[in-house]
Amino acid sequence: MGIWNTGARIIGNGHEFTINIVDQENPGLSIIIGPREVADWHGVIYPWCNSAHEVGTKAFHVTNAEYGTTIAYLFQDYESQEVYWSAFANEWNHRVHVADNMQSTAWHEERYDYFDIFLMPAHTVGLPKVWGLHSPNGLSDTQRLTQGKALLVEALAVDGIHV
Repeated sequence: MGIWNTGARIIGNGHEFTINIVDQENPGLSIIIGPREVADWHGVIYPWCNSAHEVGTKAFHVTNAEYGTTIAYLFQDYESQEVYWSAFANEWNHRVHVADNMQSTAWHEERYDYFDIFLMPAHTVGLPKVWGLHSPNGLSDTQRLTQGKALLVEALAVDGIHV
């Protein structure tokens, strides 16, 4: 069975500052998201990584847009075929699943072409496309972003942050 690529769709920024996300494999692919806002990255594929070195050179690199400080790295683990985040490029054993049982594999119960991710001040949360942002009838980009913003506000509230 083959590898199934998972892409990034709605990305929520739960921080109080603007973030910049760069695909290190293709630095021309980047997105800037304002504080407590959402954006649609239209399914850009999470890079495949199999080591700390690859995280540092291939993963999506999330930074504070003003200061350039690293917030996180986002990637697909080549072995488990799950999407992870890490605060460190050089610490392979400190990677964290973005969601429980969120695999991108062809042999998993359900394949995820893409899913939405919310970068929060203390953690990162991944939601599969089935959480309402991607109805079978399709949503306009405006509707998708409006629903994404509502989910971000809800996620912030769970963390005790009210906007």
